Amino acid sequence: MSNFSKRWALAPKAFPLVWALLFFSLLQSNLHALDATGVFKKVKSSTVLVETALGHGSGVVLSAQGLIVTNLHVVSPDIDLRIHADVSRHGKIVATEITEVVVLKVHPQYDLAILQAKAPQGASFIPATMAPRDQAVSSGARCYVIGNPAGPGGKVLDLSITEGLVSATSREVEKLDYLQISAQINPGNSGGPVCNDQGQVIGIATFKAIRLEGVGFAIPSRNLVMQDFVDQAKRPVKEALAGHDSELPGIDGASPIISADTMREVEQQADKHFRPQSTPVPEEGVIVPMPAAVDEMLVANAGWQLVLRFASINSIGVFNLANQKFDGFIECADPDALIATGGRMLVVYLPSSHQLEVYDLETLEKTVEKPVQLGQGMKALQMGALNPSHLLALYATPPGRGMLDSSLQPAIITLPDLDVSELEFKSRQLGKNDFPHAPASQKRFVGCMDDSGTQVALSNDSNSTWLFRLLVEGEDRGVYVSHRPMNNYQGSSTQPYLLDEGRMLLASKNLVALHLLGDSLDLAGRPTLRPDAVLAPVWGFKAIVNFTRAFTSPAVPEIEILSIPHLKNLNKRTVPETWQETLKQVSSWGAGDVTIMASAKADLLACWTAGDKRLLLAPLNLINHNAPGSFAEVGEKFERTLRFPEGSSAALASGPEQMTIDAAKKILQWQVPSGLERQQTVTALLLITHPDGHTEYQLEHIPVK
Repeated sequence: MSNFSKRWALAPKAFPLVWALLFFSLLQSNLHALDATGVFKKVKSSTVLVETALGHGSGVVLSAQGLIVTNLHVVSPDIDLRIHADVSRHGKIVATEITEVVVLKVHPQYDLAILQAKAPQGASFIPATMAPRDQAVSSGARCYVIGNPAGPGGKVLDLSITEGLVSATSREVEKLDYLQISAQINPGNSGGPVCNDQGQVIGIATFKAIRLEGVGFAIPSRNLVMQDFVDQAKRPVKEALAGHDSELPGIDGASPIISADTMREVEQQADKHFRPQSTPVPEEGVIVPMPAAVDEMLVANAGWQLVLRFASINSIGVFNLANQKFDGFIECADPDALIATGGRMLVVYLPSSHQLEVYDLETLEKTVEKPVQLGQGMKALQMGALNPSHLLALYATPPGRGMLDSSLQPAIITLPDLDVSELEFKSRQLGKNDFPHAPASQKRFVGCMDDSGTQVALSNDSNSTWLFRLLVEGEDRGVYVSHRPMNNYQGSSTQPYLLDEGRMLLASKNLVALHLLGDSLDLAGRPTLRPDAVLAPVWGFKAIVNFTRAFTSPAVPEIEILSIPHLKNLNKRTVPETWQETLKQVSSWGAGDVTIMASAKADLLACWTAGDKRLLLAPLNLINHNAPGSFAEVGEKFERTLRFPEGSSAALASGPEQMTIDAAKKILQWQVPSGLERQQTVTALLLITHPDGHTEYQLEHIPVK
């Protein structure tokens, strides 16, 4: 018998053993496999519906604290952002709608965003099980997409599941790595989980091929690395401003008009002059009588002074927040005067005589005056809070043929000599009709500049708000309009505030919104829960004040301090009793009726109401200086005791340089760099691993003094 024949003769005897081994191998590989019903049951409570005013999508819960990952395009813009999610409360799963949601971080390349949602009292979110990063995903493996697609008529088909295969484990699209899957991805699925047959998340559903069925793409969960995520303002500009003038100098390439060193020097000089005068205001607040009703209020000298214009008595008062007294008054005979402050300088423009006057706010002496005639007269003056050397003037020119509104032209006036350099509005994509304009009858604009005097926000009486940047040197010098005017606000007195790079606050009678302009130049606001809220920036700290009537009856106004950009609640309380009688007399509630100002330097909140002759003051109480680990100081070592369950371990997933965790002592440690920018809130993201192996993320917010 040949060897070939011998092998075939012996083969039947080996078959039972081979088949047994093969069956056992298949049994082991499918031991933990779930069908579609099992996967859906395991993952559905970790899948959320993400809604904005412009649409909806899906998201995946990452932590019991409310960290959620979704696609960035789902929350851009994030007007009226809210989620619908299952939460665990007293051992029961409860479906709930949550409106306290913010965009915490974004990915610099992938279409991803991390949201922070606040669970109801006593409840926690239900995190999804993420596939281990080192676990291979195989082509041909079963996969499932769970999410909230849009059905007929736009109705949300919440928590739907589709089934398919992993078509390719690594497909390059626009130089980024994706999973290709055959499971259907439909509008509304974006940001939702793609799972394997064990109910583990292997990817985030992102997009599908147009006009092709069964060709979808998901961002692999192996690429979901928390350390890679950044603040919205740090997302590359060409990504963030797609379709806008992202390549224009003055938008992507302009340096601040004055350097950071100069701004720091201006701030330090103000601190040195005013801090020794600082007198605490009692918790119950104080009321300071005013000589007349206040018509306009500006912050000056790095947040240590208020400049108050009293048109009815032809006077400008300079109020010292350190000692809560007037430093003095400046005569101003023109009731239509325009004023601007930068550093310790006050500039006054008198329309009746076209005269410019400059005053030193610490001595109240007039340092220079000069007639300056520009066009049909100046309509707006703006200076950066820490820029004492450059003044932006906008002046009116005659309306063009067939136009009712006057066009505006910019000019830069340098101090102390008041030299004028006329500039032009520029844009490579927008037409002149998109440039700033105003009704011929309008006497003034409302607006503001960033601290350096480089970026400007401006609103007219028709509720159009522009954002533009200054470039004052070189061949490309000009004022660059970055996008078409936002005009979605109804009512009057829309007041813009620039909070920091890429963020703007707009406040009107009917809507207050935070615009995260670093991600979208369309309306990217987050309207408050109440339309009668009044918001303003905290000068000297990256935060805003939310001042609104409470839901209780009688409606006692509340003060809420929210960090920027995360809108974390740093402090919340009702207004002092000394204020309540005055505020009860306010018939309406909004921009123009109630005006507030907050200064971290003086740790004060100031408020005045239209037509009233009193200034209301109260402590800001931004930071509890007595609580250990409550805040960090520049150049010092910071320590905070962490709270997480016994037997669990913690690792730093994301945080500033030189920050570490002493896991044995449960202490977060940070050697705060001496060059770190002060008056901001730093965020650390911790990865908590529990004894049973599951993980969750925990946030730590650290104010820097």
